[in-house]
Amino acid sequence: MKYLLPLFLVLLSLQQPTQTFASTSLSYYAKVTTSGVFFYHQADEKSKQFEIPQSYFVLLTGDENEDFYSAQYSDLKGYVKKDQVVPMDGTPISPYATTFNFRITSMSGLPMFKNATFESEKILNLEFLEDDIFFYGKFQGQELFTNSTNIWYYCSYTQNNETKYGYVFSYYCDFISAITQNNEYFEEITQKLVFVPEVQPVANKSDTLNALIVLAVVIPVLICLYFFLTPRKAKNKEKTKRAKRRSDYYELSESDLN
Repeated sequence: MKYLLPLFLVLLSLQQPTQTFASTSLSYYAKVTTSGVFFYHQADEKSKQFEIPQSYFVLLTGDENEDFYSAQYSDLKGYVKKDQVVPMDGTPISPYATTFNFRITSMSGLPMFKNATFESEKILNLEFLEDDIFFYGKFQGQELFTNSTNIWYYCSYTQNNETKYGYVFSYYCDFISAITQNNEYFEEITQKLVFVPEVQPVANKSDTLNALIVLAVVIPVLICLYFFLTPRKAKNKEKTKRAKRRSDYYELSESDLN
């Protein structure tokens, strides 16, 4: 038995069932068909970030709660309201309004703020005539003075390989590109969206290799054990016979003869 135990342990380690599980998260593009549809940085009505340009898309990535989907717009991750977007069965070529930018016209530069108010935290200062600014959407914030404007641009700016996000006051910006209509359209998805499919087990490709290894190990070991144990059994039988012969032989004492 002491020789069989290591073999059993080897077989046990090689024959453990191995499975991998295939799970691919699903996502869906949803079209913004009306104005006034916002991208949110939290799944909360009070956390509006910017208005998504009408006719463009967001990528729905999850079912956050009863009212919100988790979503992606360009490189931004956030949320959209379920009743404001139309999920569609297709992949648009130009889902986001990402080719539009603007220029800074303030000679002293223009601050980028964390929120759309002048009292908000300043993130950085954009220089005069800077136009390499990435535009996401508009947001109604604070007016600088009466009858100026309350429109701010949510945007990003990359400097020294670091990207900053925030709001700039549109009054000191020009050359804002006209946002053209996105005419891509697909069949609407009317059933409930499923973002995480049922996980299906997939056989591991190494199962066949494990079986071959088992055979390669077991057969030589069994052969060795056979030849190793067989002579010992023969010797044990011979010893047993000799012992029996000795037990059958005895000498008579003088008292037995009288």
